[in-house]
Amino acid sequence: MNNTPTNSVVKNFKRSSVLKFVFASLFGLFAFFVRFEFMGQKSILVDHIVSYIRPFVSPNYLLMMFLFGIFCVADTFFIKKTWNKNFINKIIAVVTTIGSIMAAMIYLNIGPEFFLDPDIGPKSSTLNGIASLTVLVAGLFLTFLVDFGLIEAVGVVLRPLMRPLFKTPGRASVIALSAFLGNFSMGHISTDILYKDGKFNKKEAAIIALGFCTPSVGIMLLFASLLEMMEYWNLIFTTSIFVTLVITFITIRLYPLNKKPLDYYEGATPSHEPEVKVQILKTAFSEGVSVAEKAGPVPKKLVNTFLMTLRVVTNMMMSGVFVLVVGLLLLKYTSIFAYAGYVFWPVFKIAGFASADISIIMQSASMSFLDMYLSVLIGFGQNLSVGAKFFLCLYPMTVSVFVSGFWPVVLSTDLPVKPLDLVVTWFLRMILTILIAGLLATLMF
Repeated sequence: MNNTPTNSVVKNFKRSSVLKFVFASLFGLFAFFVRFEFMGQKSILVDHIVSYIRPFVSPNYLLMMFLFGIFCVADTFFIKKTWNKNFINKIIAVVTTIGSIMAAMIYLNIGPEFFLDPDIGPKSSTLNGIASLTVLVAGLFLTFLVDFGLIEAVGVVLRPLMRPLFKTPGRASVIALSAFLGNFSMGHISTDILYKDGKFNKKEAAIIALGFCTPSVGIMLLFASLLEMMEYWNLIFTTSIFVTLVITFITIRLYPLNKKPLDYYEGATPSHEPEVKVQILKTAFSEGVSVAEKAGPVPKKLVNTFLMTLRVVTNMMMSGVFVLVVGLLLLKYTSIFAYAGYVFWPVFKIAGFASADISIIMQSASMSFLDMYLSVLIGFGQNLSVGAKFFLCLYPMTVSVFVSGFWPVVLSTDLPVKPLDLVVTWFLRMILTILIAGLLATLMF
């Protein structure tokens, strides 16, 4: 293994590249983390924009989902044409196609009475419309955080911590940041590529896939907005990062991650990264500016990012329509989530939640296995304490391993992750989230 420390030399960059790195990063940080008052509401820029647009879009959520369904089917079968690549892709294609058909039936008001019940079909399309608007706007502004060097620069600074704390190479920090700010699908795809290139062994790839690939900050922003918790946004964001890292630190030392082998992908040549032990900040700045220089014009990047986000959102929303309809039917006509939630009752009690809150959030915890969005919606409009709402904003990010989105993406790659790994990881992360995030929520509120 080559562990020779390297002393990176800062290159002479164009002034325009330095300015692009600095101002894009600062604007991205401002858009997501600086609260200011606008039209009588104090929030961050992204939330202000969503709030301003929503009244113009909200009457057309059902039409939006109908059009998304058409685009999703066309993209799946005629543009990407990867639906029959493997078994998982076929399952994803079936689910998104059924979701697209459901969206069309809801918009055209065609179908059985139980399906067209305002609390089932129309509610599913409406809630996905709300989600898509937030994710699209957030995805556009995430360009400034993700594509102009900030995460690469921060990744260099974090490299010395990754091996001792998380048993992964320093380059994993860049994937972790891009996944957290972008989406778990970005993290899984990036990890799969580097795994096949020999830059991660099987254990490292599994740790990154199950420990650092979370839903995006845009989704968390949506949850905070839905639960009327935007005044605590910065606290929610920083606490979610802290809890995610603590849980990952623990779970990599437990089954199944502690049993993953150290060998590499078949046919790949192991590639070990050099350590950066000196001039870390200068190296970080150099890395960031270098990425900004190669990023191209900002307007072009924004257009490309919007189109990529639109493609991801349409697939998410169509699978979301299907999962939400199924979930809402189960929630209305069965007690399956309530019974399953009793598994977590003692843990919520240990964390210090009141019984009135537990009766709701324990159902939410059981729903999280199926879908994170559905699990948070149970708290929408409920008379929950601030601590319980704070917990609901956090745990979809810290648990993250849900069937409707996370499973299809990670299982469609060659990453060394099996369905049993996902089930066990979901359960472990949920228990730890209740104990850690739940305890923090009850102590702070």
